[in-house]
Order: sequence, then structure tokens, then C-alpha cells
Amino acid sequence: MTELLLIDNAEALGALVQHLRGCASVGIDTEFVRTDTFFPRLGLIQVSDGAGTWLIDPLAMGREDMEHFGILLADENVLKVLHSCSEDLEVLEQATGQLPRPVFDTQVAAAFVGLGFSLGYQALVSELTGVQLAKHETRSDWMLRPLSAAQRVYAAEDVEHLATLHARLSGRLAALERLEWFGEDMTKLIDKAAVVAADEDYYQRIKGAWKLDRRQLAVLRALAAWRERRARQTDRPRARIVSDKELFAIAAHDIRSSSDWSRLSDNRAREIRPRVIREYGAKLIEIVTEYANTQLESHPPRLPKPVPRQYGGIMKSCKQLVLTRARDLALAPEMLVRRADLESLVRNHWQGCSQLPPTLAQGWRRAVIGEDLLAHVETKGAQI
Repeated sequence: MTELLLIDNAEALGALVQHLRGCASVGIDTEFVRTDTFFPRLGLIQVSDGAGTWLIDPLAMGREDMEHFGILLADENVLKVLHSCSEDLEVLEQATGQLPRPVFDTQVAAAFVGLGFSLGYQALVSELTGVQLAKHETRSDWMLRPLSAAQRVYAAEDVEHLATLHARLSGRLAALERLEWFGEDMTKLIDKAAVVAADEDYYQRIKGAWKLDRRQLAVLRALAAWRERRARQTDRPRARIVSDKELFAIAAHDIRSSSDWSRLSDNRAREIRPRVIREYGAKLIEIVTEYANTQLESHPPRLPKPVPRQYGGIMKSCKQLVLTRARDLALAPEMLVRRADLESLVRNHWQGCSQLPPTLAQGWRRAVIGEDLLAHVETKGAQI
């Protein structure tokens, strides 16, 4: 194990950042808790330069102190190496005000060199180094202080192998001539993380929302946007306020008065929890009443319906094409094409707009699989 140091004050953090900015690459990981809050609660940041490992205690410092670490994250001359970094990106930006750039995600790199999709850190370390890492602290409470010796060792191990993983995966990517593919996906990953989703767009993620008409969608959009704001203001998980299923039921069944709640209780699938009615019933009714009466022009368009059953054969043959191409490339199929993109492609054809979804219409995927999929769908679709 490399040298391990604890950073718990602004002066030490500033000195560490100055040192790390002189490195070509830095391994980073975070430990956080997100069980009963809307925002993740950062408990620890681990960093390694390959020779030394540091544990940064954000609980011992304020936001202004942590912004010093953001200077490192924003330094584009230093490559940040992380594993399965999506959640780390969110918590780091929240704590420091910066997203790390550029990034090398070892999980994504492993998928590009044929080691499997969503390979865990312990499994990847074992595969590439032969080292077997313990998992006994995976459910630790990282908000408690002081950290135990076992927690410190576990946290350090999460970053001290990243330099080796980066070197070996980079070599394999270069040998397979996939560095450019990988670079494209890393850029997209960071760009996506930088986009702040509008509160008014959350309704599109609610299961079954495609079943609602435009007026009902206007109500659902307003309800979901209110819940987003409420969740942030109170730092509570969405479902602790009102669940997606409850929002859907309220929008679908036009709850405009207190007596309307009883219409839902006969069907448990549509039942609203008593606590929700007690705490938020009046506000929810107010939102429904306001937005149900708005002009049609202000209502959102209907959401795309699922692909019709008669297109099931095309979906199946598209999946087979993806599987075959992925096998030829020794890539995980999920890295090549997501199911949602296949559905979008087939749906576009069904709706008379034969075109590739954005992720398949640009970059390396267009030439590798996108154009062939489009031609396949057009050929098969003409036979229906």
C-alpha cells in the first residue's frame, strides 16, 4: 500500500492541489451517502498520484476551502482517472463547483477493450493486476468521525490502483485503435453531466406518461416541476415527498377537490398515501386546477408511444445485428447501442421519419453500426 495522508484543513489541501497540478494524471474517488436526502452528502475524497494517496475530509472544511480542490478538477492539463464516475461527477461538482476535465473512466475503458460492460472496480483490479481487494467496508457510514483504520485502508485502495489500470487500459485501447472512440464517449459523458436538467422536463421520465393526453401532461409537468423544487428546498428524496406513481395518478384522474381523493382509494395501484394528502393535498389540488385550465397551445406535445407490436420482429432483428457486430468487435453490445436508441430508431420509421437517433447519427457509432441499422430498418419496415 502506498503512503497514506489525511487532509483536513485548507492549508494542507492547498499544498496538495499545488502538488497534484504538476502531475500528468491523478486517480480520484469519492465516498458519499444518499439514503434520505435529495443531494448526495460527500463524506470523503480519495486521490492518488500513483506514489502517494491522500484522504480529503470535506466535513472538516467549508465550501470555500473545497473550491481549492475544484481548481485541480478544472485543470485540463491533469487527467482525472476514475472508475464508474457518473455519481462522482455529481458529488464533486456539488462540493467544489467544478466538474473534472478531462476524465478517464476505467470502467468505460474496460468495456471498450472487451472486458465486459459495467465491470466493478474490484473485478477490474483483479483482472489486470491480480490483486484481490476486500469489500468489507462497502456499506460503511462515511459521515461518521473519526474514520476507522479499516475505512481508511478501504478508501485508499479505491484509488491507489487507478494509475496502473489507466496505463494498462490505455495500452490496450491504443493497440485496438479505439482511443478516439473512447475519447468521444468521455467528452459526451462530461458534456452530459454539465447539462442541468430543467425542472419542467422531469415529467418525461415518469413511467406511463405517454398514456396521458396533452392537458394531463400539462398537469403532470407542473406537478413534477413543483416536486423538483420542493425536493431541493427541503433536501429530501423525490419519493419522500410524492412518488412518480402518485403524480401520475393525480394527473390522470384530475384531482381538483378533497373529495376526489376517495376516487383513487378503490384501486391500490392508484392509491395516494395518507401522508401525501395530509402534507401536500391542498397544494397538489391547486396545481391541478391551475394547469388543467390553461390553453391548449401551452400544453406539451404527447410523448412517444411504445413501438407497436407488429414492429417486434424488426426490433428483434436489430438486436441480432447489434449482437453480431459487437461480437465481431469484441465489444459489449450495450457499449455499441442502447436499447432506448434501438426503440427510437424503429419508432422513427414507424412514424414516417426514418432517421438515426443522435447517439447513432454522429461519432464513431454512425460508421460502425448506425448506417447499417438504418438501412436494415428501412428494408424490413418496407415489408410490413
